[in-house]
Amino acid sequence: MHNVSRFAASVSVLSASACLWSGCSLSQDAGVPAGPPPENALLDPIATIDISRGGVGSRMWLGDLTGDGRYEFVMAQPDGGFNDAYFPHSVQALTAFDLEGNVLWQVGEPTETARSGSDIPCQLYDLDNDGQLEVLAAMNDEVRVYNGSNGELEATVPLPAEHAHDCILIANLDGDDHPDQLVVKDRYRKVWALDTDGTVRFTFEGNVGHFGWNYDLDGDGKDELIFGYHVLNPDGTQKWSMDLEGHADAIWVADVDGDPSNGVEILVGGDGSYLYNADGDQLWAYEDTVESQNAFPGNFRPDLPGLEVGGLDRIDRGDPGLDGLFLVDAKGRQLYKEERTVPGWASIATVVRGFDAYPGDLFLAYRRGGGLEPGLYDGKMDRRYRFPGELEWAHFMWGDLLNDGRSEVVAYTDGGQAYIFSTDANADVKKHGHGGRTQPKRLYNWTRYWGSETPVE
Repeated sequence: MHNVSRFAASVSVLSASACLWSGCSLSQDAGVPAGPPPENALLDPIATIDISRGGVGSRMWLGDLTGDGRYEFVMAQPDGGFNDAYFPHSVQALTAFDLEGNVLWQVGEPTETARSGSDIPCQLYDLDNDGQLEVLAAMNDEVRVYNGSNGELEATVPLPAEHAHDCILIANLDGDDHPDQLVVKDRYRKVWALDTDGTVRFTFEGNVGHFGWNYDLDGDGKDELIFGYHVLNPDGTQKWSMDLEGHADAIWVADVDGDPSNGVEILVGGDGSYLYNADGDQLWAYEDTVESQNAFPGNFRPDLPGLEVGGLDRIDRGDPGLDGLFLVDAKGRQLYKEERTVPGWASIATVVRGFDAYPGDLFLAYRRGGGLEPGLYDGKMDRRYRFPGELEWAHFMWGDLLNDGRSEVVAYTDGGQAYIFSTDANADVKKHGHGGRTQPKRLYNWTRYWGSETPVE
């Protein structure tokens, strides 16, 4: 990585709801910095970590494996040798790294041929509620549960069918204090809910899309499940469904309209972007897209009511292909649509909270191709921060890695390096945090085609 001038903002102050969402601790330092936000500032990493031992084709998970208050990385490498548009991956190897680049442990043998364009069945979660994160991974027709600190095998959960390992979702179907049911699926048609001993609670078949999401929509203490265009009761019966074409690529639960009195809304990205209330009424449809590959709410425009919805439209999957970013308001009215002038259709987009001290969330876009650098955008879709051009094809993660009340962004290249970015000039990856941390839901239910939620304020 070449030397670049590095932007540093003053210490961020996050709202309590933002901390709940990102899993951070609340900073006590003073507020919004004086002066306008930066424009197109080039970021320089505060740390670079060799993750090559994790293998090519691996994806990153974040969590406090050691209990020292900092997040560690787990690189999960999928198996390969087949078309993952039709068949799900298992995990080939797991490699855990700390923020100083030390390999904590490794399970399995990474290969040089792994590739993944789909979900990888892995999660970081304290499944047995003993205060220690476990690493869950579907390997050899079972979910294996490894101790997060040392990689020792603690338990196995048999899978209910040959292809029931597209991804893993952890839900609370009993209404207990601790979610401990595992929900697995095949590529597009079936969902199974399991107890930790492998007992199948139910099977559901339908247009279940990619990754689902769980949320207690009716306030009875038990999670409903949203998979594809179906909303399921905790017992697996259908509560209601959506009459939509194609399949769901993104699911999000949030108070998009900004009115807590009417509950949360459900955002679904498929051929278009669609917002429903918890009773199944469609509130709006934004269909000026070909394929709404990513759709996510955020407070990108604090000057507007409610939350905005950002996303990525796959316009043309051909060669060279084309995609574009978009942003709509809380009522589905278009605020921005990118008129991209260079080819490329591999972009990924999501929301980032708490990266700097200025009001509003940031819109992250990466893997853009066509020479476009990854960047963080404000609600006017002006690029506030850009990442070095060498990271054009990097994957990204974000979270409060250092337990310092702000979010860091991690960019990592395939089988190569991880780069940590912060707006704090004094950020130090070697400095321990404040003891063990509870894994936030956003990070214990994470995958390539992620779902998520934004807490109701």
